[in-house]
Amino acid sequence: MAEEGLYPGSSLINVNGYDPYRVYFDVPIAGSWRENRDPVGNRRYWQHVTMGLQTWSLLELVRLNGLEEFLLLGEWNLFVIVPEKTDDYEDLGFKYPIFDNAELQGEPIRIMKRGQIVAGIGMPKTGVVEIILPDKDRGIISCYGYFRFPPESGGRYLQRLPARMRNDDLVGMKCVTTPTWIVISAPEEKSGPHGRALRVTETRDPRSDEMGWLKAGTPVGLNLIEGTKALLGWVHGEDGYLVGGWISVVRLDGSPTLERVLEETDNMKMQAELAHHLKELEEEGISSAVDWDAEQELDDDGLIPGVIPVPGSKASSRASRASAYDMPKAAILGIGPPDVQHQRMTVTGGWRMMVDPIWGRPQFFNPIGARSTWGVGEVIASGGLDDLLLNRSWEICVVDPVAAEVQKLPDWDLPVFSNPLCAGDPVTIYQKGQIIIVQVFDVSTGIATVLLPSDQKEDEVPGTGYLNYATRDGRPLLRAMVAPVEEPDEIAEGQLRDAGEPPDGDYIEGPFFATPHSWQEDITVSIGQDIGSEQWARLPRGYKVREFEEILGYRARLPDIEGGGWVSLCSKNGLACFRKQPLEPPALELPEEVSKKDKSSTGYTSVPPIVWPGKGVIWPERPAAEVVVHVQKDLPELLALLGQGRAVCDWERMTLPPYNEMCWKSRYSPSQTKLHELLRLRVWKPAVVKNTWLHVREAEDERSRQLISLPRGSLVVTEWVSPAGSVRLLVPKQEDDPTPIHGWSDLGGPDGAAITLLEAGRDFWVEPWGGHLPDEDQEDENKYDPKLIPLREMMDHESDIIGHVQRGDGLQIAELEGRWARILHTKCVESFDRAPLGGWMEVFCEAGWSRLKARYPGEVHAEETRRLEDGKDPEYEDFGPSRVPTADPRAREAEEDFIEIEDDISTLPSLLAELGELETKSVSTRDWREAIDPVWGRRYFVNKWSGQVIHKLVTWGVAAAGVKLTLHFQNLSLNSEALLNEESPETVVANLEKSVLPSFSALADVPENMVQVHFVESDPDKEEEDSVMGDSSGLGQGAEGFRVIVKLRAPGLKATWASAGLKRAMANAENFTNSIMEMTASTPNISVLKIDQDEPFSLQRADLEEMDIPRPATIRAPPPPKAADQYEFADLEYSELKKNLLWSRPKRMQYAFSHIGEVNCRAIAEGLEDAIKAPHARKDPAHLEELSVWACAIGTGGAVSLASVLKMGAGLKLQTLLLDDNDIGAAGATALGAALGSSPHLREVGLSKNPIGKGFPALAAGLGASLVIFDISEASLDDIGAGACAACMPRWPDLRVLKLAGNSSVGLFGVEAVARAMLGAKNLAQVDFRSSGMSLATEYPRLQKILARGGVPPEKLRCL
Repeated sequence: MAEEGLYPGSSLINVNGYDPYRVYFDVPIAGSWRENRDPVGNRRYWQHVTMGLQTWSLLELVRLNGLEEFLLLGEWNLFVIVPEKTDDYEDLGFKYPIFDNAELQGEPIRIMKRGQIVAGIGMPKTGVVEIILPDKDRGIISCYGYFRFPPESGGRYLQRLPARMRNDDLVGMKCVTTPTWIVISAPEEKSGPHGRALRVTETRDPRSDEMGWLKAGTPVGLNLIEGTKALLGWVHGEDGYLVGGWISVVRLDGSPTLERVLEETDNMKMQAELAHHLKELEEEGISSAVDWDAEQELDDDGLIPGVIPVPGSKASSRASRASAYDMPKAAILGIGPPDVQHQRMTVTGGWRMMVDPIWGRPQFFNPIGARSTWGVGEVIASGGLDDLLLNRSWEICVVDPVAAEVQKLPDWDLPVFSNPLCAGDPVTIYQKGQIIIVQVFDVSTGIATVLLPSDQKEDEVPGTGYLNYATRDGRPLLRAMVAPVEEPDEIAEGQLRDAGEPPDGDYIEGPFFATPHSWQEDITVSIGQDIGSEQWARLPRGYKVREFEEILGYRARLPDIEGGGWVSLCSKNGLACFRKQPLEPPALELPEEVSKKDKSSTGYTSVPPIVWPGKGVIWPERPAAEVVVHVQKDLPELLALLGQGRAVCDWERMTLPPYNEMCWKSRYSPSQTKLHELLRLRVWKPAVVKNTWLHVREAEDERSRQLISLPRGSLVVTEWVSPAGSVRLLVPKQEDDPTPIHGWSDLGGPDGAAITLLEAGRDFWVEPWGGHLPDEDQEDENKYDPKLIPLREMMDHESDIIGHVQRGDGLQIAELEGRWARILHTKCVESFDRAPLGGWMEVFCEAGWSRLKARYPGEVHAEETRRLEDGKDPEYEDFGPSRVPTADPRAREAEEDFIEIEDDISTLPSLLAELGELETKSVSTRDWREAIDPVWGRRYFVNKWSGQVIHKLVTWGVAAAGVKLTLHFQNLSLNSEALLNEESPETVVANLEKSVLPSFSALADVPENMVQVHFVESDPDKEEEDSVMGDSSGLGQGAEGFRVIVKLRAPGLKATWASAGLKRAMANAENFTNSIMEMTASTPNISVLKIDQDEPFSLQRADLEEMDIPRPATIRAPPPPKAADQYEFADLEYSELKKNLLWSRPKRMQYAFSHIGEVNCRAIAEGLEDAIKAPHARKDPAHLEELSVWACAIGTGGAVSLASVLKMGAGLKLQTLLLDDNDIGAAGATALGAALGSSPHLREVGLSKNPIGKGFPALAAGLGASLVIFDISEASLDDIGAGACAACMPRWPDLRVLKLAGNSSVGLFGVEAVARAMLGAKNLAQVDFRSSGMSLATEYPRLQKILARGGVPPEKLRCL
């Protein structure tokens, strides 16, 4: 395990059942992390085999020691920044930029220098590497940098450090053992004794004994690297005794502990000597001025100060003299492939492929060199392609399907994928006739492993791809170019071969066409088979070869008719040089006369082949017959016929009778579901608002009414996308809204997508009141009791709560499942953390109300800002009884006066009365002061007279802080002739005010619900204020004229919140005037206010003032005191019965059609309890054998009372229990089920005509094996209840009669479940299912056949 990261958010997580130290005594291939790709979104996620844990969070993976395991497996790598180009290597100011996107666009987020170590976790694109770096806010971030530049064929910037367990990369190991490394200083909190930087242990296990600590700046050498640990080879200085110990190369978050020392080249030494010499000249006072311009003219390689190189640029801060000075050998170790010979004289001892017995993966062995490796690149670089093809370890094949339906498709191609599951997007496409190299054929999956050579550079090491080499019915898509050594065995139809389809002869037939590589003009023909033999001819592009006479390895001999000679079928890395003409579909067999007629009409005759110079052998070809392909309609087109996908995505929330449960029901089918299932099955998809504001309207038409505006980062549920580019959204009006509405918005615009899908692995803020609400609506009513969101141990409401999160906390989603998410707690707003490291929480409620808001890099939550502002407020410490003495005489006198008043007890009542009167009149904002609680972070307000603390100003009727903007216009009036001619002038003015309101809201940058606009002819309350436009119009205070008054309300006491946006806009008078005129002129029907229709109107003046906006108090009267509960007494008859039961102890109790009720039933139960507890009944306490209470309205409460006494022992001898038609609900049935387990002799149970519903499974579970008659008719059962009955029937071997009639919610599923359970109930005489929920007329014969085949008479089941 690596050392802890730099920041608290990158420490190790302790999880039950997970041992982070397992990788030090067990191979990581067993039961460890695996990286997978989502086949739909092509996003990666990780799974832990042992724990069964799945996560999309890179932070959680690294904090569970995933970096160590993936480095040991070789799937992730360590790199050191060592530029391969001489110019960059010798540049001491070389900068390696780091970006936040794989396209490497925009400004770099960090800059790194030469010699630094980074941890790479993948290569998303060619020449681009993804790395992890520590981050203060988020713990760990993934970012991107250049692996080489240009990405396709440029020089490398990163040098790999082999860190895999059992590493065999000897060339790469030189990059570890040869250089000198320097220990980097550690942060103070991570330092050891005496400020030392790096801990050294005896073994790779961090739990082993500590040998000591290395100081920062100590030069060390390494012997090897395994995972994040390295073995010390030598240590310079006083710490030499630490040799042989183990250190961490990188920490848990990828931050390095070592830095490589790059060796100096001769050119670098010369530049250093020149700089040193110039410094000496300056110290001696000798001018070092040189005619640099002349120097540059004479030598373009001269020193050019001030030019900083960027990756790939030709500019450099020093000249490159690589022609005169070579880079040292140590600086280029491990970079570039070794010099190899493409084809050796003999291949008898060349490379061989075998399956490793331990790892189960292909391994390559060279008998001559006694070397083994898993790397394909090393084998290819040393000429192993020819070896493996000659010894038939690999096979050269051609994409040539034999299936006729595939042959008839002219545009058919074969996709190649980057993973063995063939999931996601293909990395390349193979067309018919493509020659490829196949490494492995997997007959169990039908997937072949192939080489993926580069078509841009000949020496680049090829990759590995995967493709399906057969159709689903087993017909091959690949054909082998060389016949197998032994005759292949016959295979059954549909069975797969472990090779391509063998050719009819020794070699596959042609014709072939020459396709030289992009860097070649033609293909070389040599005399001998060896690639180094003498060349004698060239084949131009498009040259046609009828067939090859012989194929050895990747070399092929031309036929004698074409002059003979040997050519390469592919390059040394597997890139094809020829393309085969694919097989043509078989012709339709016609009668002989028609066939002759067609042949004569086509003019086809037998013509001998002709050899044309530069073209090869020309053979006559039949014209291809036109094949008509019938294209089936795909799913989107079929859905469009059903209403543009609405048949699948249109759901409404409704109440489901009879239990008033909320569910989602489809409009086009009887299906019912929950929001969790809609999101889990991806019918609906959660999304995040990307734009600054997302405006949601009522209909798809852009002119429809606007419903709501969602701010950036809000979470929404998307339903479907229309062909016009609009998306329908779920818009709940409140949390757990029973009838949420559906709105429409644009999917994107000119600036890009407006919303993006919610993905695991992103960071979010916790907003318990709703992630889309404004900041002022997020505040808790009680600062000391904030709203908390529970975190549960599992994705279940019944699981244990392991902690809570509150507003302002930061988290990262590790796994997303429906409306649940497993989160990782990354930031706590409280100084003490009440939340665990992670758990499951509900992202959406059942109505689609979100509790999260997206968190962006560098963003600070408003709750945290308030706490910081509170800590800087000097007035906050004034609250409380303590006063600090001051030296100011005036302050001392005031303090003495205050003490005198405090001592004068007689004046205290009048003072309190005066303060109370002042408090009552405190309706102005200047009488209150705003503060933030330092513990809970909530905002509150304090009265400056009485010290009264309130949390909402409106509660006491305090005016709202606001801003008034007054705009004076010329040539506009409310008394214009056009307005007075309107039918309803007041309505016209109101519509104009409503139309212009959104424009002023956007100008001030405040929500629309805090803006009011009024058109007035005069404003008597106006006070003189400065105007950004001056007073050039001559309008003075109190002047008459048309004015637009805009009032903006602030959420607290600070009016600057509302005036800040207007002040910014009014800072430039000209731009402000143009904006106001544009807004006013664009208002519909504004011309009705013009006095002179031929003249334009103009803005004359704008005034801005802060003001108080009055509002009434909302103090509510306290609720009336709740009346004390009154105990209801039983009737006299049943009170006497309760007393008599103590001595009578009857065996049978029968009541029919008597209104007993719950109270009287409780009295009966108490009497039975007294009877079994009586002293004279100790030997035989149970006496009751039959209890029959029919239609007596005992209800659920009465059933619970009877159940409690039966459980105490009163039902020990009970044989009959009849409680029909008593309005017993699910709770009563559940109580009876728990009690009837104490009645082992119960034979007959009747609970018909009771709304038991969901309580039936618990009732059935409590019935014992003695049950004979069970009547549960008209009990509101559904398929679940019928299924529970079927599951319990094997426990009732003596059951004779089962009555389930009248349960209208039981469908085919429940009836069939009971019918199949009848096959094992041999004593069952009758099952009554009449009047069930659906007509079984069509299914009844099938159910009868099921019973008949099982030996049960069909007449036992009554359904009709």
